Amino acid sequence: MPSTLQVLSLSSPSAGYRRIRFASAQLAPFCQHDNIHCRLVFPSAQNAQDSSASSTRVYTVRSFDADAQWLEIDFLLHADAGPGACWAQQAQVGDCVEILKPGGRTARIADWMVLAGDDSALPALARIAEQLPASTRGHVVCEIADPQDAIDIRLPAGMQWHWLYRAGAAAGSGEQLQQAVQALDWSAAQTTEGASRFLWVGAEFATAQALRAWAVDSLGLGKQEQLIVAYWRRGMSENELRAPKPELEKT
Repeated sequence: MPSTLQVLSLSSPSAGYRRIRFASAQLAPFCQHDNIHCRLVFPSAQNAQDSSASSTRVYTVRSFDADAQWLEIDFLLHADAGPGACWAQQAQVGDCVEILKPGGRTARIADWMVLAGDDSALPALARIAEQLPASTRGHVVCEIADPQDAIDIRLPAGMQWHWLYRAGAAAGSGEQLQQAVQALDWSAAQTTEGASRFLWVGAEFATAQALRAWAVDSLGLGKQEQLIVAYWRRGMSENELRAPKPELEKT
């Protein structure tokens, strides 16, 4: 059953995002560090009078306070806004939205880590990076539209953050993110005998597919050393991307 969230406050960590703090007395399932995503249920703007009409979208729980009973979500304010971004742009203190059960695994902690993603994955990149042990080494690579969308991040001393800017190019239209990840010096992961390594990626479908193949074929990463997720796909809504694939007819 969904729980109801109520807007407590609104802020803007950067030009491209709106951060909303929600309150609820039923946040316990979401105040944990294993499954960092949730699904929000938004009323449909086209069917505002029909309470049964709604749209759902997946978001990262950016931060939470279990004792104070609040959580925060950063909404990407992109041009072709879907139901979530449209709702967030107009949200006011006191507004309500429903939240469904948590899901979406986080990155496995390793000695050497590479985290990579585009605008859609920035809240997840930030949350994962800020929770890493102080001894973690590696890189975070994030592609955003332009510098005004960057946010402040707390990182372990051994982690380096790299911003990539599209400079007017359409999101998901180039290979900048893929090439930046592949250009990193992965030999540094093996400077300590027995050191563990992990690659986490949240990006457009084609980029995620390309990096998954490269991680296996070129780096030899096993299933326990990577988590590469297609956060979105060009030309598809989230509902279309997540829709169950039709079964092939048996002959």
